[in-house]
Amino acid sequence: MESKSSPLILFMKELKEIVQSVDMCSDFEIELKALTGKIGVIASHTQTDIEENKDGSGEEMKLLSHLFPTKVTIQSPQDEALLVKWKLQLDRDRETMRSQSNIVIIRTSLKALDLYCLDLETLHVKDQVLTTESVHKIIGWAISHNCMQFSEDSVKVPESIISAKKFHPIVSYTGSTFYETFKMKTNV
Repeated sequence: MESKSSPLILFMKELKEIVQSVDMCSDFEIELKALTGKIGVIASHTQTDIEENKDGSGEEMKLLSHLFPTKVTIQSPQDEALLVKWKLQLDRDRETMRSQSNIVIIRTSLKALDLYCLDLETLHVKDQVLTTESVHKIIGWAISHNCMQFSEDSVKVPESIISAKKFHPIVSYTGSTFYETFKMKTNV
């Protein structure tokens, strides 16, 4: 990967798998050194107090420190009122990231099917993590819903643009309700 025209920030979440073995860590280091241009790499690693005292965590931290020598430690506030606000902000950030991740997977799946949703950002699925399989089911339902609203005479070829409004009732089913309803309809 290289960045010739403009700077690039690469954010890597949870490096736990990478530092589990020296070989994986070495391979990752080679990949990092291969990066050229104006690229900044930010990596996160969450470690609880329990994990910090666990055997083997010292080796993980040595490997991480070797890969990323600049370390910033974030500790939770000690003041109870600040801690509550901090946790609420973390929850909001987690929901935002989950929603953005879901939008990316929906957009990628739509693009693979040569479909588009111009107002996809209005869809906020923050209470669940969508998988490719569940997104394909949701898209199928949205296409079916879209087609059912038109008579056979009025539309010969289905549109390749789906409104996010078609997704709202579908993704409002959460957890097992969505999957149970979907299984019932597909098994009939």
